[in-house]
Amino acid sequence: MGAQHPPAAVVPELLLVRDCLHCCQGGQGGRYVQYSGGEAVPYDVVEEYREDVEGGTKGDSVVPLSQRQLIWKITKVGGLVRRITECLNGEHKKDSIVHDAIRSACHKEIRSCYRVIAVLEGQSHGVGKGEGSQALTLRRTLVWLDETRQRLEIVASCLDAVQTVGGGEALNVLYSLSQHGDSFVVQTIASLLDAASAPYFMQLEQWITHGVIPGVANLHQLGRGQMMSSRGVKDIMPGQRSGEFMITKLRTPKDHPYDDWKDGFTLDKAAQPSCMRGPMANDILSVGKQAYFLRKYCDDEQEWNDAVVQLQHAGQFTRVGSDFSAEQRMSILSQLIQESKQVMGEKLLHVIREKEHMFEHLENIKRYVLLSKGDFVRIFIDLADEDLSVPVESYSEYTLQGHVEKALQTCGAVDIGDRGLLDNIKVQRVQEHQYTAATDIGWNVFGLGYALAREDSPAAVLLDPASMNTYGEISSILWSMKRAEHISGLTWHRLDAISRDLNRLRSMEREYGIDAASIVGAVPLLMRYLHALRAEISQFVNTLQSHIVYRVIEPAWKKMLSDMMVAKDLDGLLESHAAALKKISKGTFTDRKKTKSVTSDSNESRATLRAALGAAMDVHIPVENLSATVGDTVDAHCRHLAKVRESERLGIWNEDEVRQSPPSISEETVEEIKRSAVQLYGIFSRHRDMFFANLPASMRENICR
Repeated sequence: MGAQHPPAAVVPELLLVRDCLHCCQGGQGGRYVQYSGGEAVPYDVVEEYREDVEGGTKGDSVVPLSQRQLIWKITKVGGLVRRITECLNGEHKKDSIVHDAIRSACHKEIRSCYRVIAVLEGQSHGVGKGEGSQALTLRRTLVWLDETRQRLEIVASCLDAVQTVGGGEALNVLYSLSQHGDSFVVQTIASLLDAASAPYFMQLEQWITHGVIPGVANLHQLGRGQMMSSRGVKDIMPGQRSGEFMITKLRTPKDHPYDDWKDGFTLDKAAQPSCMRGPMANDILSVGKQAYFLRKYCDDEQEWNDAVVQLQHAGQFTRVGSDFSAEQRMSILSQLIQESKQVMGEKLLHVIREKEHMFEHLENIKRYVLLSKGDFVRIFIDLADEDLSVPVESYSEYTLQGHVEKALQTCGAVDIGDRGLLDNIKVQRVQEHQYTAATDIGWNVFGLGYALAREDSPAAVLLDPASMNTYGEISSILWSMKRAEHISGLTWHRLDAISRDLNRLRSMEREYGIDAASIVGAVPLLMRYLHALRAEISQFVNTLQSHIVYRVIEPAWKKMLSDMMVAKDLDGLLESHAAALKKISKGTFTDRKKTKSVTSDSNESRATLRAALGAAMDVHIPVENLSATVGDTVDAHCRHLAKVRESERLGIWNEDEVRQSPPSISEETVEEIKRSAVQLYGIFSRHRDMFFANLPASMRENICR
């Protein structure tokens, strides 16, 4: 056996208490207790004074194991202080206003810990003067620091949890940790959550009232080049970090008010506080967009300034950043959202409705793009029919624009309102199908569109390029119907002219005794067939137009205007316009539905309707041929009879000339014209029947009724 160590003296407890209190401040320690670097035991008794298994020590005094265990528990406070301080001062700390607030709250907890330690140090230095029962022992020190240790443990855990997440996500993490059964834990985390939420609420205030997003500088002055993504896809704007704020500004393919409103902002679900989910988050997004839109796209910020003044008078948002609890801030924020939603919405609607002449724009679209102004349509067709009947390769949009201007002036459109609004009516080419320039004519690709003078005007959020393209396609199909109606009317006049020619021939029969029936042959029968063909085509075109105007456009337009009058925000306006345009597009068979396998019924209906209208517009061809044939024949007989009368008057009888009467209309000619008319009717009826077959039963009944 080895030599026995003599019993060592016990280290005075007072000295151990003082060393422990020094360690609790996060320092290196004192003579007997020093920092060891362990996770479970950050501070321990210096090895020289530790008691061995035989009760001895290497030094002249010893710290018993029971006291050493108390030291471990007390100095955990120092380990937590070091751990929190390292997190607060670390190189990889998150840089956000929320994390700054959390770090400030952590410093506050450490200062509270230091105050408790200072009190205990004062007691430790006064131990010799007090009674024995008042002496500060290790056990009493442990009891005094127990609550502080628990608070620091909770703070350290929270700090570790939010180190790698964004500011908005940090609030969610703290809220999740606060869902605890221990009231002490809940109270401690609540103080951190209140401190962290204060700057976040201030950011929300700036977004709601100013349309400003943290980290995106000069948001309202961003130009076209800065808004354009290099790849043309959505991306977060520079300067903004994902997870920091619940609203994210995205890059849009082009700097257009509609794209900015619809796709320029989105909710970052990870950064949404748990208490701001669902409708409330959508309201926050909408209200901030209204403030942003007022500031960026209006000519001046007067409307926005007026709205802010109203909010200041109501005394809502000036308190959001004050010293309130998170619960109180939520109540104030809810009031701010509701009031801002109303005030900002009214200001934005006032700009679009009144200053941007929204209803005047819509009225012009209805009159001149959807062709509700009949005199304009008739005048334009008379002016432009010749230019639009040429092949597409000769199609000139500049010439047609001149016809549009002249038609507007002739029909008195300049007296309706601001002439500048009518300048927005533009000729555009609608290419619904691949056409061949050598065979297709201008009418098949012609349409009228509506273009605002400024692409970035507030009204452009309603009249966006996609909507204008849809209007152009609707205009194109309506123009086809109008032209078919116009040609049907011209065909009737041509048939009437043929009837007058036949009556001239019959009058000559009574006067000169010629056989008119043998001259015209089967023309009267062909006339009846052509009249029936024209009437059937005209009935189809007129019925279809009446259905579109009175059952589709008028009801949809009336409902859209009534909904717009009572809309409370811009989204309400857009929804009303989109719903009306969708209904009109569907009712005019121009809505495009993409399917994986075959063409949709709507696309089939549009194609067959185009073909039926094309055949309807060709009805004049056999009528023109018949008119030319009958006219030439009647004119020839008139000239012949004139010669006969002249011969009789002069008493000169040229038997050869008199007897050589003009030929009659041959059966082959009549049969050829009839054959072309029958072929035309076959094409028309086939496409018309296919068109009806592709329609829903209810719509087919309404059109055929």
